[in-house]
Amino acid sequence: MIFKIKIILFIFLLILNYLIDFNNGTIIKEDGDYLFGLLSDIVYMPKSTNTNSEQYKYISLNGECMEWKIILDHSRIMIFQSKFSNNLIVSFRGTQGFSDIITDIKIVPTTCNITSGCGKLHYGFQQEYYETYDILLSIIKSLDQPYDIYFTGHSLGGALALIAAYDYTVNQRQKQKYIKSIHCVTFGQPAVGDEQFSNSLMFYSQRFQYRRYVNYNSKTAILGLSPQEDPIPNSIFSHPTNAIMLDCLKTRCPMVPLGLHFMDLYLGNVFNQHYSECSSNCKFEESNANIYKYQSYKCPINKESLIKGSFNPQGIMPDKYSVCLFTSAQDFDQYEYKQSTDCNLKSGTNSNATSIIIKKTSNRTMFEKKVLQGKELYVVVENRNNLFATSSFSYNITFTNSITAPSPPTNLSCTVSSLKNDTIGIMVSFNYHQLPQHIYSLYNLIIYRVYLSEIGKEWSKFEFIESATTKFVSKFLNIPMNGIYSIVVTADNGAESHASNFAYIFGNSTLI
Repeated sequence: MIFKIKIILFIFLLILNYLIDFNNGTIIKEDGDYLFGLLSDIVYMPKSTNTNSEQYKYISLNGECMEWKIILDHSRIMIFQSKFSNNLIVSFRGTQGFSDIITDIKIVPTTCNITSGCGKLHYGFQQEYYETYDILLSIIKSLDQPYDIYFTGHSLGGALALIAAYDYTVNQRQKQKYIKSIHCVTFGQPAVGDEQFSNSLMFYSQRFQYRRYVNYNSKTAILGLSPQEDPIPNSIFSHPTNAIMLDCLKTRCPMVPLGLHFMDLYLGNVFNQHYSECSSNCKFEESNANIYKYQSYKCPINKESLIKGSFNPQGIMPDKYSVCLFTSAQDFDQYEYKQSTDCNLKSGTNSNATSIIIKKTSNRTMFEKKVLQGKELYVVVENRNNLFATSSFSYNITFTNSITAPSPPTNLSCTVSSLKNDTIGIMVSFNYHQLPQHIYSLYNLIIYRVYLSEIGKEWSKFEFIESATTKFVSKFLNIPMNGIYSIVVTADNGAESHASNFAYIFGNSTLI
């Protein structure tokens, strides 16, 4: 019976075998700001020592898994490029170490050098921004297609992101032809300039979008006191706009106001799984993890999996933690962090939605757990300290039988098959070879995506489904007859592959 259902579904999908064409350039709106929080957190992590291979992250855009190439991994900045969604995210690292503290306390107002009449800026922030100026501008100048550019960061990183967004709006947007739009999203960002700077920034506010998040604790208002806010954003300088306030009651309120500044509390308040990491090698490692509330890890699988973990709190007063397991996205949606309870679920939730792997402890622990079912596994590491975030806590988690990204298609070629009015009919052909180690979900089907762009413009995307056993694929497409087009193909089995080789079409001839 199950076999028949699979066959019917397969035939149905092949009959549909849809070919969807839509423009992929979309602005990331407020409900997607978890993406910027995630990248504002990743930039704190140790820099990669592997300089011989390209680095990628797979992060969803509104539920669609996208490849983000790390085109700069600098001590202060990471830049993430999603070529097929026309998005470029510049993430500035916040305070981390003594030199950054020195930058923070250089609070003396100094003349703003970005444009005339822009008032005064925090001396340390402006100085730090210009130390990154050349390397950032070189990346922007090297772009080969239009991008929506987002500057983001936490704390000091947010201050640098705002200065960069202002600078690029005033001085670079008209000069650099591939800057399509400019945006700034910050978390716990301190004020960067005086009132004159704020007024100048507001003068240009119609030319870029700016969202600033601040955590606060409304519980103090119950006691007749003013709500406590993250104290870092407030200083002798002024903010140009009101913040988007995030009530910590949604997650967990700290005992001291400074706790409102932790990045993982911001992440918990803006979490949206449709903009979260969607693929990895399912091997996670943290060193000296800074967890205020919890950290979750997702791994897609297609059959039983063995999960292994090793947790090592260190120091005189080792961190307390607990570890939870969820076997589906629906079960994970029922999770609600509670400091006093291991792996707490929302009220009225089925208690079988979670499994407690490690109860609250400060001991070194290793575990192995076999999971017999579940397409998506979530492991949650909880901070169980009474007051503070974890600070000397290291661990690693691995999954077996994870769904790995497929190999990219090869030997892509394009030929013109018809000319009609103002359109060209082209035949796109390529080879696909399924490697033995790749594990497939969706009944052994592959989604192929053909990305097509007129040179210097945005990408459009065509999708269709084939069996994973099909080794040679050809598809007919109609495109406008108006220029040179670049074409590339990816394969997707739940995670999108790297791109194939590029092919080009011009008029009625194929270019290599």
